[in-house]
Amino acid sequence: MIARQPALATTLIERAHELAVKATGRHLDRRPDLRTRYPAAERRCIEDGEFHVRHLASALAMGRPELFEGYLIWTAQLLAGYGIDPEELVAHVGRLSPAVWWRPCDRLSGAGCCGEGR
Repeated sequence: MIARQPALATTLIERAHELAVKATGRHLDRRPDLRTRYPAAERRCIEDGEFHVRHLASALAMGRPELFEGYLIWTAQLLAGYGIDPEELVAHVGRLSPAVWWRPCDRLSGAGCCGEGR
């Protein structure tokens, strides 16, 4: 367990949409094929990004990072059921904010911290 971080959690919730829009832009700039193959990709990525930020904020508010890790594992399994590679989740979460550096993705990818080197 880590110390609860309610102020950071509140900031993340307040900025969830903004962070999701920026992360989605960075993600789709690196994967322009997604816009072509999936016309709703941008809208869905923003929506998913907001979910990711809100779950991260909840975990921080409670001082329980394992909750966010569990959420990511569950999300990766859900997306895999739709044929989406877990690496897409790792990359998207990694682009949410350079200011929020988190290490829950190690179980999903051997690439290190979310989005590291991408």
